[in-house]
Amino acid sequence: MDLIYRFDQTFGFLGGGRAKSASTSFTNWLVGPAPSASPHAQPTASPAPKAFENAPAGETIAPSQPKLTIAERQRIQAYVEKQMPNLQQALPTLMEKFWDVLKKSIGGFLGVTGFLLSLILVPIYLFFLLNEKPRIEAHWKEYLPLRASPLRDEVAELLSEINSYVTAYFRGQLLVCLVDGILIGVTLTLFGLNFAPVIGALVVVLTMIPYIGIIICWVPAVLIAAFQWGDWTHPLIVTGIFIAIQNLEGIFYAPRIVGNYVGLHPMTVIVSIFLWGLIIGGVIGPLLAVPLTATVKVLLGRYVWGRRLREKIEHSVKAIPVVEEPG
Repeated sequence: MDLIYRFDQTFGFLGGGRAKSASTSFTNWLVGPAPSASPHAQPTASPAPKAFENAPAGETIAPSQPKLTIAERQRIQAYVEKQMPNLQQALPTLMEKFWDVLKKSIGGFLGVTGFLLSLILVPIYLFFLLNEKPRIEAHWKEYLPLRASPLRDEVAELLSEINSYVTAYFRGQLLVCLVDGILIGVTLTLFGLNFAPVIGALVVVLTMIPYIGIIICWVPAVLIAAFQWGDWTHPLIVTGIFIAIQNLEGIFYAPRIVGNYVGLHPMTVIVSIFLWGLIIGGVIGPLLAVPLTATVKVLLGRYVWGRRLREKIEHSVKAIPVVEEPG
């Protein structure tokens, strides 16, 4: 409260110093109060240190002259009065920019901190999850938010079947990425590009991200080709190699590998990628296309096709004539 009172008395923004203008208060705060014109004050020079020490006890010493004259003070006050409206207009914009910079700085700091914590925590979680894997597989059904009943058993079986499809999909996708990296690395090495094995290793890691991963690998390959040969022909050839291998992946071996792992027809895999890409959009759609299609297949198999098949089998069994043994 004391700080607020002193601020109000100095600047008068809160109503405590209405007699003084904002520019005058601001000038007083910057350069000190104005010198009082006293009729009894006599301008005397400041005594030397020795004279000041040896002065008699009853003698009064006049104060020193202020550092700023009245003319200089009026000039400063006129300049402050001229700049005060501009400062009042620019202050909200400056505060908004400062707040944006502060938010971005805090967000960047938290992002870097979260990334560093992830580097530490992810291996720890991975170790404990792998160590507890047998117990998790044996008791994970007990943690479902359902009481012990046939419904909980059905949900557990359904989730287990979907999980097996998703695991198979990512295993197949990892094999596709490995084939992509080997083909691109070997082709660029035969082409004579520098750092071709490194680019192939990047393809293996980054092509798990659809579309974006291959673009991230293509950009350094084109730049290396441009600096290595210094023309436009070799970067275009490198681009053609990436396009050819991507078309080879999408048409031939990726649908077969992923389809065989998940149990889906290659044409089903291709159509599901386009369909879920249109429904969800972005990178998430193609990435989750095959797991979502496998989930739909599990649901249809258990509750539509399986029920019809059971009804057909029961109907055919009832149609078989029963032959009674002679007594």
